[in-house]
Order: sequence, then structure tokens, then C-alpha cells
Amino acid sequence: MTLRQIFQETQASRLYRFVHFPKPASEWTLDREVLVEEPDPNEPDHPIQPHPIAAGYHTSTLSSDIEHIVHYVDQLCGHVDDNERLSALQFYYHHGRRVFEDWRPAEDRA
Repeated sequence: MTLRQIFQETQASRLYRFVHFPKPASEWTLDREVLVEEPDPNEPDHPIQPHPIAAGYHTSTLSSDIEHIVHYVDQLCGHVDDNERLSALQFYYHHGRRVFEDWRPAEDRA
């Protein structure tokens, strides 16, 4: 599944459990393939962190974290823009999993 598809699934309220990324955030693209884990009904809602990263992958995050970013970006931009979502997700990883305080859409950064 690509990151673009994850954004669309998230917007449609289809959440997975964990999303695993194969490269550092600076190398993520909208067409980058990511691995998604289906929810495990036996796993608690707030599992112990850090979650084990799938073999061959670089990092992982909860799908709900991506959901927060998607909704925040869409609200801030006033429209759906996958490039802005990607920018915010990269910012989130580069800045210690903080996006809501400092990230701004491209038109505000210019």
C-alpha cells in the first residue's frame, strides 16, 4: 500500500494498527510502499511503546497518529492536499513527533 493510499484510507476513517516505513522520513514519497498491520483484537488500545519495527523497515507509527495529521492538515489548508499531508508527516518525524505547534502549509511558509 502506498502512502497516498494510506492518506485516502485514513480520510475515509479506515484505520490500521501500525504503519511501517522502509526509509527515513526525508525519503518518503506519496508513492512509497508502506506495510500496514491490521488491528489485533487481543492487543490493548494503547500498546507498550516502542512497537517492534517490522523486519526490513526503518520506523513505524500508529495509524491514529497519521489520522491526526491528515485531519489537522486538511483543516489548516481548507482542502485535501496529499503533498501537504506528506510535508506534515515528514515534519512530525524530523521534529520529535511534534506537528501541531509549528508546521504550516506551503503557502504560509513562503
